[in-house]
Amino acid sequence: MTRPPNQKEVEDPGEHKECIEALRRKGVKVVEKPRFHFKAVIIDDSIIYVGSINPLQVITVKYIPADYMLRFVSEALVDEIVEKFIPEYREWLK
Repeated sequence: MTRPPNQKEVEDPGEHKECIEALRRKGVKVVEKPRFHFKAVIIDDSIIYVGSINPLQVITVKYIPADYMLRFVSEALVDEIVEKFIPEYREWLK
């Protein structure tokens, strides 16, 4: 899930669009949702990465602020996060 490239919050729309297209070419389903702020990657309904790192961002600066991404392996946790924060998730998988 990510914002569409044409959103004003997207710093570099061209680069953002390229990242989305690269993921799709590799078979990754990418859902574009405007006005969404949630940094997580869900893999196979059992692995979830949650944190402050933007997975689609390409960092090109020398100084990188302290960001983090935590990895959890738990279908129950993925289900709970999806239920509370991303109720449309199951529909997007169709």
